[in-house]
Amino acid sequence: VVRLASSHGPDVYLKIGNVHYRRGALADAQASWEQALELDPGNRIVRANLDAMRRAVAPSGSIPATTSADALVAGAA
Repeated sequence: VVRLASSHGPDVYLKIGNVHYRRGALADAQASWEQALELDPGNRIVRANLDAMRRAVAPSGSIPATTSADALVAGAA
């Protein structure tokens, strides 16, 4: 999709990041969301997801059980 219509890039990377996050692949989620920000630095949803993930990640690198993945992936469809 990104190759055919680059204007969809930020949205595609946002959604890919959401999928990675829900599967527990935090590094991949972060990389996808950062790619979305490179293409659209003003994207508030992507920035909010990154900020929320960074706040939620415990020092051990795991997400606390009380954190809802759905709360971090605002705007996901």
